[in-house]
Amino acid sequence: VSAEAGRTPCRSGCGTLDGEMRLSVVVPGFNESATVAKLLDRVAAAPLPDAVGELEIVVVDDSSTDGTWPVLESWQPVLREDERLVVVARDRLPENRGKGAALRKGFSAASGEILLIQDADLEYDPVDYPLLLQPIVAGDEVILPGELALDLLLLLVVQLRVLDDPVDVLIEPLIGD
Repeated sequence: VSAEAGRTPCRSGCGTLDGEMRLSVVVPGFNESATVAKLLDRVAAAPLPDAVGELEIVVVDDSSTDGTWPVLESWQPVLREDERLVVVARDRLPENRGKGAALRKGFSAASGEILLIQDADLEYDPVDYPLLLQPIVAGDEVILPGELALDLLLLLVVQLRVLDDPVDVLIEPLIGD
């Protein structure tokens, strides 16, 4: 089951009807035509903790020149084995502005209570999401600063339900332009 994003963002207590949380995975990419579809397939099929009821994939193309955008436009998630809803939002920056700009664009489009960043180059494996998400779904607050997070599985995990609007203030110095 898939749907295009475009609904009202909810970063505070929206979740699903069952009270589960929505996970937004922001995928910035530049010239990743060779790997992005495979990566998105892995993200869409990633194992998720029971507390996550819906998966939103927000992919932002940083004005790639290698055919990444047509790949993103045509990609559709397959039905998950657990039948969780997968929502897909796609956006393209009008000119190459760097990973920071692509992330900011993705953050503004994301609607989940949990935000996770996934690079489009297959460097990190979405199969590790449960390990990353466990402290958050257990109720612990987690913020991984830039350099530390680079050494871990993903760049950054932020629980938006707690941070809400200060996200840009906290993240912008870490990712820059």
